[in-house]
Amino acid sequence: GVGWRSFIHPDDRDRALAAWNEAEASGTRFQAEYRIRTAEGGYRWLLARALPYHDDDGRVLRWFGTYTDIHDFKTAESELHVTEERLALTLAAASGIGVWDFDVPNDRVTAPGPFARLFGLDPAAAAAGRSLGDFLAAVHPADRPGVETALAEAMRLGGPYSAEFRLAQPDGTLRWVMARGHCTLDAAGRPLRLPGALVDITDRKQAEEARELLAKELSHRIKNIFALVSSLASFTARDAPEAADYARALRARIEALGRAHDCVRPGAGAGAGTV
Repeated sequence: GVGWRSFIHPDDRDRALAAWNEAEASGTRFQAEYRIRTAEGGYRWLLARALPYHDDDGRVLRWFGTYTDIHDFKTAESELHVTEERLALTLAAASGIGVWDFDVPNDRVTAPGPFARLFGLDPAAAAAGRSLGDFLAAVHPADRPGVETALAEAMRLGGPYSAEFRLAQPDGTLRWVMARGHCTLDAAGRPLRLPGALVDITDRKQAEEARELLAKELSHRIKNIFALVSSLASFTARDAPEAADYARALRARIEALGRAHDCVRPGAGAGAGTV
């Protein structure tokens, strides 16, 4: 009869019975995981499976089913989840690192609170799993194509994923982050998982920008000095015609020195790539 239902853990009963009722009504395969009360009064996790046996008219005559004890697996899974949460919190507190796990076939990214907040997402929703698009929505529009290309390449070939990009914050500011991950493929070459870590590098980027600004200012001042020396050589040559050839040679060397300075100054010729 239905007496078995009373042995199901109260927290699992509604879900298990809903799955059974759906299978019974449709005459299709039944599968559910739930806890059953043991003779000692405790509970153990079981995997319940059943298949219907139909008559020639398609009516279900009986059900054949199995129970598989999965309690040790569920316990280990729960302990692993707790360990992962502790690791994520430790990394976030120690160095601003956030971790994520991307289930590629199901388009499901799971991430802890510190990581989710960088993307402007609700921590509880991110821990339960959100689509990749929900996370990419926070990426600065100028950086998003590079991030998407890097992700696509990692998922196409398998292997490392790396990108640096800006994230728009709820208060309107931007944070620079560095993402590193690794994509695994199945036997058919399809992407399965892409776990990784994210580091807030805003302070480093701001220091680099300040250093570049200082280098440009120094370069501008040096070029002004070159121009001043060149002008003094020209004025001197006006008052001393016999020094005209010397003045022209000196100006040519000063101009060459200015061009050389443009080539060797910090940041010269560097692109503004984000990936």
